[in-house]
Amino acid sequence: MQKSSLMRKHKKSLYIGIVSFILVLILSIILFFRDRSILINTQTFDYALQKDSIKEAWIDGQYLYFNLGKNTYKIWKDSLDSDRLRTIKIKESSFDFTSFLFWIALIAILLWIYIFKKTTIPKYLQKNDAREISDIKPVVSQVDFSNVAGISEVKEELEDIISFLKLPKKYTDIGITFPKGVLLVGPPGVGKTLIAKALAKESGVPFFYQSGASFVQIYAGMGAKRVRELFEVARKMAPSIIFIDEIDAVGKARGNNRSDERESTLNELLTQLDGMHDNSGVIVIGASNHIEMLDSALLRSGRFDRKIEINLPNLSERTKILELHFRDKKYDLDLEAVARSCVGFSGAALATLVNEAALYAHKKRHKTILLEDINAVHQKVFLGKRALMQFDENERKILSVYQASKIVCALDLKLKFDSVALLGEFLLTEEKGLLSVENLRDKICFHLSGMAGFEVLYNQRYTYGQMDLRRVLDIENQMREFEMLDFEYKREHLLAKCIDRISKYKEFVKLLSEALLKEERLSYNQVQEMANGIFNAI
Repeated sequence: MQKSSLMRKHKKSLYIGIVSFILVLILSIILFFRDRSILINTQTFDYALQKDSIKEAWIDGQYLYFNLGKNTYKIWKDSLDSDRLRTIKIKESSFDFTSFLFWIALIAILLWIYIFKKTTIPKYLQKNDAREISDIKPVVSQVDFSNVAGISEVKEELEDIISFLKLPKKYTDIGITFPKGVLLVGPPGVGKTLIAKALAKESGVPFFYQSGASFVQIYAGMGAKRVRELFEVARKMAPSIIFIDEIDAVGKARGNNRSDERESTLNELLTQLDGMHDNSGVIVIGASNHIEMLDSALLRSGRFDRKIEINLPNLSERTKILELHFRDKKYDLDLEAVARSCVGFSGAALATLVNEAALYAHKKRHKTILLEDINAVHQKVFLGKRALMQFDENERKILSVYQASKIVCALDLKLKFDSVALLGEFLLTEEKGLLSVENLRDKICFHLSGMAGFEVLYNQRYTYGQMDLRRVLDIENQMREFEMLDFEYKREHLLAKCIDRISKYKEFVKLLSEALLKEERLSYNQVQEMANGIFNAI
């Protein structure tokens, strides 16, 4: 595509040059052959005849021309009778100026065709096997980790990668290989792109930013070609980072509604990831809001080896983010109290909140940003976030029961997790390659346990947990595929078992619920300490 674009530009320049040349040539001819003769009347002509000065004349169009000295004169021929012309030798002009211009223009066009065929198109465009010039260049990142708040856990996971990119030889000398790909997973606005830019800045290596949508082309083969070029340039500048934002746009699972162009682009991406030998110095970072939509081939070992989950910030993280955005502004606020009122806000939403509050304060002529400014724009910022909902205190209690019930079920079934937040998806960390019927049923129980908690503590159900219900359907489809859905299986039966389990640990569910309301996120270690022997061999 770049080759054809360059050729089009070259042809356009050539066309402009040729047309300009023809115009200049015609104008030059017009100026050279323009009529410089002096128009005279019959009285002046008669005087010249009497002096016997006119020996020869010629007719061109409507005029009679003759020379006297260094000048050329003309007179309208119809004003002269035959007696006046008897003593003058008259000849017809053989020069046709219009025909002359026509032939000049024709010659110029033929000359242009000849030059175009022999044109000086760059050799790298004339050879099909020559390397094409790429417009892919690294982006200079101005963001470091001091500009990113509330991601202390993520920073720890990325420290090894930063160290490897700075001093790769230190690791290769002792035989350590590093992951080819890192996948950042989380809802919109949590700072996935910001983290990738900070990683590049801290590492001091070239940073290649591409959005997944930029690989989706309307012309066949163009997306795959762009993937090849991206990896080629990144390898030549290694160590380097390739960051593919919204990777699900190109890495979506292949299926019946597939696009041939999208599939060829995905296949090329998989090929390039496989083609990177260990410690090549190129690390690919992908960002996705929907990991469940990605093709399984993209997630297997040897491609995106490391997955980092970035959740919505908890109370302390929101406070740090607010401190970061308020550091160059005047304010009279308790930032922790503001953070407490912003449950469910992402880092990007908090940045918008601060900016909107500052604009509102300026509009109201406040010298500092006050709590009333925050409250005035709070609803506006929140309503602008479709994926987030605002919950009052009672609704937050209901959500805490939902998550606490899932914690209890996970502990009782010995399912591993890193942490759980008041808001956001509760993800299990232990994934097995081979799953038995019992494993799959345990997972279904886990995803149904939130609703079971509603039944136990509130004796009713709520419109919450759509993601868990979707997971249950996925597991049931998996069981159906492997003929594991026997006649004895019923979702209602498993839900009843979950209700019995939650009823057994009802008081502990309440304790976890209160802790989630206060902390908004609990780690696995915190939960273990709270359990304090309630479960055997947690």
